[in-house]
Amino acid sequence: FQDYYDTQHPRYVSHILISMDDPDNPTEEEQAKLDEVQSRLDAGEDFATLAKEYSDDTTASVGGNLGICDSSTSFVTEFLDAAMALEEGQISGQVKTDYGVHFIKVDSTDAETMKTDYQVLEERLPSYDTYMIYLAMQDYNVTITDETLKQIYDDQLQSYLDQRAANRGEDA
Repeated sequence: FQDYYDTQHPRYVSHILISMDDPDNPTEEEQAKLDEVQSRLDAGEDFATLAKEYSDDTTASVGGNLGICDSSTSFVTEFLDAAMALEEGQISGQVKTDYGVHFIKVDSTDAETMKTDYQVLEERLPSYDTYMIYLAMQDYNVTITDETLKQIYDDQLQSYLDQRAANRGEDA
């Protein structure tokens, strides 16, 4: 866990999405909504409450909560870069993506909470471990001669690569 935590910088993230066809040229209505959200955030209003009121995606009902993200999460680049640059408790400025404009908050970076989180234990750590094994095998040019072990390794690696590609919206 500690290696994953130190290298991938996981954090619990929430957002408010203001959907737009053209984030570079918001309509008057979209700009008014952006200004209203920004003003209320600047006034210190509760992020989750504002997400429920303003966010244009399915996370609105849970206060914009996206769960855990880390440096390898398959978010669009602009969103991931902004989320990873924030410290616990910080809220981003307006982050433009193809989906619209986001306000992003890092809710927590608490390692002790993450150590007991199902998503970390059952999804993030196994994927990270498999990737690290893959890198080690490549770096050290390890050859598996036992056919049964080689098949297990190959199957696990392919499963991980397929999952990683699916998460990134790519073909394996």
